[in-house]
Amino acid sequence: MSPPPAAVAAPPVGQNLSPEYRQSFNVLKKLDEPIAPTQLTFGYRLGIGVVSVLMVLLPLIYLSLIAVVLYGVYYHAVNHTDILLAARGRGAFMALLVYLAPIFIGGVVVIFMLKPLFAKTEEPPTLAVLTPEQEPLLFAFVERICRAVNAPMPREIALDNQVNASASFRRGVWSMFSNDLRLTIGTPLVAGMTTQQFAGVLAHEFGHFAQGAGMRLSYLIRTISHWLTAAVYQRDNWDAQLVEWSNTDIRVSWVVYLTRGVVWLTRRALWVLMYVGHLVSSYLLRQMEFDADRYETRLSGSETFAQTSQRLTQLSVAHSVALDDLSDFYREGRLGNNFPKLINMNVNKFDESTLEKIRELEKQQTSGLFDTHPSNQERIASARRENTAGVFRDDRPASVLFRDFDATAVHTTLLFYRQVFGDAFDWKSVHDVEELVEKQRVANLAFESLNRVTQGSYSFMRPLTLGAVKLPTPVPVAAAAKKLLELRATIERGAAGYSKCADRWSETGVARVEVAQSCLLQKAGFKIPKNLFNPPLTNQGQCDALWNSTNQKRETLQAEMTPYEEALAKRINLTLGVLFHVTDEEFPGRELLYGIATRMCGSYTAMRGQVEAVISVRERFAALALLLENCSDGVPSQVCFDTLKGLIEELKGLLLGIRADLKDRKYPFDHANKEIRIGEFLVSELPIDEDLGPIIAAVERLLEEFPRLYIRVFGQICWVCEQVETWLELPLAAEPPKAEAEAS
Repeated sequence: MSPPPAAVAAPPVGQNLSPEYRQSFNVLKKLDEPIAPTQLTFGYRLGIGVVSVLMVLLPLIYLSLIAVVLYGVYYHAVNHTDILLAARGRGAFMALLVYLAPIFIGGVVVIFMLKPLFAKTEEPPTLAVLTPEQEPLLFAFVERICRAVNAPMPREIALDNQVNASASFRRGVWSMFSNDLRLTIGTPLVAGMTTQQFAGVLAHEFGHFAQGAGMRLSYLIRTISHWLTAAVYQRDNWDAQLVEWSNTDIRVSWVVYLTRGVVWLTRRALWVLMYVGHLVSSYLLRQMEFDADRYETRLSGSETFAQTSQRLTQLSVAHSVALDDLSDFYREGRLGNNFPKLINMNVNKFDESTLEKIRELEKQQTSGLFDTHPSNQERIASARRENTAGVFRDDRPASVLFRDFDATAVHTTLLFYRQVFGDAFDWKSVHDVEELVEKQRVANLAFESLNRVTQGSYSFMRPLTLGAVKLPTPVPVAAAAKKLLELRATIERGAAGYSKCADRWSETGVARVEVAQSCLLQKAGFKIPKNLFNPPLTNQGQCDALWNSTNQKRETLQAEMTPYEEALAKRINLTLGVLFHVTDEEFPGRELLYGIATRMCGSYTAMRGQVEAVISVRERFAALALLLENCSDGVPSQVCFDTLKGLIEELKGLLLGIRADLKDRKYPFDHANKEIRIGEFLVSELPIDEDLGPIIAAVERLLEEFPRLYIRVFGQICWVCEQVETWLELPLAAEPPKAEAEAS
């Protein structure tokens, strides 16, 4: 085994290092002072003692159960042969089954208990492994922290894209009896923390390195718990085969049913062992976290520990937001080239109200019996009891420890994409993340405009009829501005009432879906329970009654909603009329707005014609989901099968119709595929056969993407509307009430 990397105390001579990077080596001078030694707490010692006992007991109990079953099979096979002589003729077959049944049951139970021990482990993710030659300062920094906390130097330093750092055995169980350790650093930590905060995180992980016995015991007990969890919950082809054998001749299947029952009972017994293992290992892991926190606190200080904990929570929230951003980018065939930078950009966009919500979330968190980590509040309180300023202070960004952190972050991001997409990953889809975020920012401006123009009250279920108003020449600008003010006042007055009507309209949509579900189940031959729907829909008469009452409600709502919708449509159409009829000389920037408005209005009109078809897809898909749920309880009848087949054909027809109707309308935004059409974007793959999987995937994509694109297009139109009104020297409309805006 090779020795650990040597420390680097000064910039390597003769290497091509930037002046800024060379200057960063002075951070090492601040790490010469070791921290005060930490003492193991009573709780930690207790955890190690209990885990040590359980580490021996759990495998023994597990193997003893197997031995008991094997002995029972052996005893039965040797001592109960007289069963075979107890019957003649036709009864001989049953006697044989009675004799063989315990042997079969015992054998299957033993196999089910043993198979988790031989299950294939998942392939670990590919990590970016660093060398001292690549990152001399980082390795020297790590070596100094290890020395300060009296922990062994890791044999390997690797990077991933998690908001976390971890200490682990480099080769699993084969590294347990040596200091063959790996430090894995999440690049978002480097992007979003100061050097002092980052040093504290590393000291925490090296605190785990220093927990020699605890780290090894916790690894073993977690491995045992994993085996038990697999034995209790893992289902595979063996389970499927038992279910299939249960459907054979009753003269034989009773043995299989007994086998399934005994397997279930065995799993219940193992379930108890599993929870005992989880309970004790979780307790020890929490104590280990408190112990490692003391290393962090004594290196970077009690208050810095609190700041780091809060920063980790903020980065975790930003990580989730960044994943959503990547999903948005990928909708248009692009991926950001620097995931850590995207996370950090999201953190920096958090306003004070968002940060306060995150802090409130932290305060509400508590640690349960089966949690492996204490809550942040408990950890911060423990760190503050240390009441220390720490021995290391440096407020520079942690990225200064890397020779070229941006290049490193790009590399780890590409590794992440390769793991997610495999061989299908297209390097051409990777774009500069700042460019993509700017596109996203511009798109968000349109959503803000939509919110103001509609006062937070708009539903894609109720599309407007849009088209530029024909105005005389020259355009009556003053009259148009006056009319727009009147329409805006009408919209602001009616928004709250319209929002309530829209909610009730949505409720009628839910009722229509339930009618569709009930009718389909009845058609498939199922008896509808009274409590499945509210009100009950157990027969066709009740379905017809609800359908008729729903239509009556819609007629009433239609009359109430129309004035608001007409005012909104007139406002937008009037601004479009002004835009289309003034000249470029009169309205600087008109040409750009005219192009956007033309493209968006064309797309809006085309998609408006498909709203009813999309609603039909939604209703049928909800019915399909309920039908499949009921069919899963047993083998479907021929009537059920025919009903299912007919519904699939209907869905396929609707999908193909929507794609065909929108095949000539170009996608209105900047997509990586310059020639993509709206129909192709919404229904990307043609469901050409009766395979249910592709149909479901296509429907789910349509139901997710159609409203999103439809609202985005309408938002762009609202943005153009506001630009025209600004040119007319009208102020932006008032922001809608907060609650209504969030609901929208």
